[in-house]
Amino acid sequence: MRRFTRLQVWAGSNVVMGSGVLLPSVWLNGWTVALSALCVGGTFMIVTLAGVQEVRARARGDETPLVARMTAAFALGQIAGPIASSLLLHVPAFTKDGLNIALQLAALSVFAAALGLWRINCREAALVSKRRSFPMPADAVKQGFAPDARERLPMLSADAMNDAQRAGEQALTDGPRKGVYGPFLPLLRSPKLLDCVARTGEYLRFDSVLPADVRELVTCAVARHTSNQFEWVMHAPLAIKAGVAQSALDSLLFAQPIDKGVPAPGLLAHVAISKFLDHQPLYRQESQCARLGVALRRSTLAGWLGQLEVLIEPLVERLIKHLHAEPILHADETTVPALDPGTGRTATAYL
Repeated sequence: MRRFTRLQVWAGSNVVMGSGVLLPSVWLNGWTVALSALCVGGTFMIVTLAGVQEVRARARGDETPLVARMTAAFALGQIAGPIASSLLLHVPAFTKDGLNIALQLAALSVFAAALGLWRINCREAALVSKRRSFPMPADAVKQGFAPDARERLPMLSADAMNDAQRAGEQALTDGPRKGVYGPFLPLLRSPKLLDCVARTGEYLRFDSVLPADVRELVTCAVARHTSNQFEWVMHAPLAIKAGVAQSALDSLLFAQPIDKGVPAPGLLAHVAISKFLDHQPLYRQESQCARLGVALRRSTLAGWLGQLEVLIEPLVERLIKHLHAEPILHADETTVPALDPGTGRTATAYL
């Protein structure tokens, strides 16, 4: 049975069951009744178990509601069949052949279910074939990062995957990513971790409060800062599509933050965070660098911060615009004493 997918087994069992239901209505004798009982009884548990397993494999999170709905549908069908047969037998035009008509209608519904399952299987098989040949950009860098590198952990074959891995692969294909590629190739080896990472990424990319242009620009900035070629190649086109200017991406890719300057973005961020978040004055940062054998005067650090102020001005304007869109703004009016040069005393300042 491992040669067949669960959907194929489910559809095939429905065909056998439908044939068993149809048989007595077209040829009635002891042998056909026995064969009909064998076909229906022999496939009933297969259909039920295949359906439950498929629902559990496709459920994202708690599968109980889906299993409950499917069980209720099975029960409803078992109740509706005898009721429909009874009603047909009470119709004068169908008194003689009412049972046969009911069996034929039941068989038709089972065959229709089998056809639907088979079509779903064929569509998913086509998607699997498509995503196994996912058209990566021509300049995309594989996991090895070397020009002739191959994927260290390539896509698993269908026969090599277990049920949990197939479910993870299907979830990625049905989700907004529409395929398995990049970091999800190695993550497919651990379906539970794959699910956690995929859900986190989907929320950050598709459900977060950040506008699409800001989200993609931040992703490109992180990819550039961490030298993550794959993320850059995948998200740079998405950033352009979301409205990010090409010049903004070029500045991330080619230019230093300070024109003709030495500091990279990481160093500038470290100096700013150390001063304004960790409360490390520039003279202390100067001494810390000296202990590491790096000569950085506080005047140089101050100049960097001055130019950094200009660089982050668009971000400040965007934050202000975002704040002004809120109906209510809360302010912290905690007071602190601040030096007031030339007056000989301190002034009251606010955070």
